Formats: sequence, C-alpha cells, structure tokens
Amino acid sequence: MKFTKAWMGAVIAVSASLTVTVPNSAEAAPSCATSGIGGSEVYNIGALKALGAGGCQIGDKIYSDFDFSMNWTNGVFGFSNSPADQHTFSGASLALMGSATPYTYTYKVAVDPTSPESFLSYRTDIGSSNLTGTSASNTLENSLNPDVSFAQITAGSPSAGNLVAINGTTAVFTGTVSVTSGRIDTITDSLNQTPGPLPILGAGAAFGFSRKLRNRIKASA
Repeated sequence: MKFTKAWMGAVIAVSASLTVTVPNSAEAAPSCATSGIGGSEVYNIGALKALGAGGCQIGDKIYSDFDFSMNWTNGVFGFSNSPADQHTFSGASLALMGSATPYTYTYKVAVDPTSPESFLSYRTDIGSSNLTGTSASNTLENSLNPDVSFAQITAGSPSAGNLVAINGTTAVFTGTVSVTSGRIDTITDSLNQTPGPLPILGAGAAFGFSRKLRNRIKASA
C-alpha cells in the first residue's frame, strides 16, 4: 500500500493532537524505619520531628507531624506493621523520670488514600526496667472522639492500656506521660484497622463455594 505525503502529514497531525501530558504526581512518603528498637535503623526525637508534614509510611498508614514537650529529650523510636492489620509506634530507652511537668508527645496518622481500610481501635502500653515502687501512667487521646487509652504502673505492677474503638481515616494522637516515682523506659501505641471489603469477584466466588457446599450436604442427607 502506498502512502501519500498528504496522508502521512494528516496522521502526524492527528498523533500530535492526541498527545497527553501527565502531571507530576506528589512524591510518596518514605518508608518508616522498622528495625528492632535499639538498632541502627530507628529515629531519635529530632529525626521524627524532621519528618514534618510529609511523614513516613508503613503499610497503608502515614505517620507525620511529630512533636514532643521540651522536657522530653531521650529515646529511640521505630514502627512495625503486623499481618493482622495492626500498626505500632514504639519508643525505648526513654528514661522518663519523675517530673512535676508531664511528658507529652503528639503525631498524626492518616490512611493512604488508595487503601479501602479505616481505623478500628487503638491502645497504649508502657513498661519500666525499674518497676519497684514505680508509679507512672500514659494517657493516649485521639482527635476522633473523647475516649482515651490509659496504661499505668503502680507499685511495680504494670497494667495494659484499654482498647478504644475509633472510626475514621485520619487522626491526631496525643500522649501524656506522668511519672511520680521510678521511670518509664518503653511506650507502645498500637493502631488496629478494619479489613478492606472483599473484591466483587472474590465475594462471588465465596458465595458460589457456599452454595456448592450446601448442595453437597443436601445430597448426602
């Protein structure tokens, strides 16, 4: 088949008119450091604050906007993401000693916009290597409802924080750590999420399997 110069020119013109310009997408948040607490791939307070509003991401959760009260200068921090839809932010080597002023910290958690999941519940836990006589607590608040998770160590006996139900895709968490004697060495804030909905194809397959199973049961009866 022969192509005339006029026809080729028309093709080039049409091709040019179909050119699509794709805008630059926003850069994704860097991955959160997830190695064991006390290892090399963890954050100190300054490094967490330096993450700023961009934050870091683990799984489908983006942590950002970290801040700490002026009297809180110790600790290393890391993140984890378990297969059971649980995300944790934890700190170690905190050495938070008795103080008239509570230690406070705050951070924001947002679900990645591409994720079908949302928050389900959260809790906080604390620990100490100096349990004898320790009287300390952490109150973890959230911006979605007035409920708080409260964990404490009294007379050397730690109690796990209560589980608080929340629902949403963005929340600001604020912890208030009080120590009257002894010290707190660790905190662990856990965030549970709802599982995403079954894909339509997957739900249909599950329904089909259930129907076949019922038919087999009827046939054997």
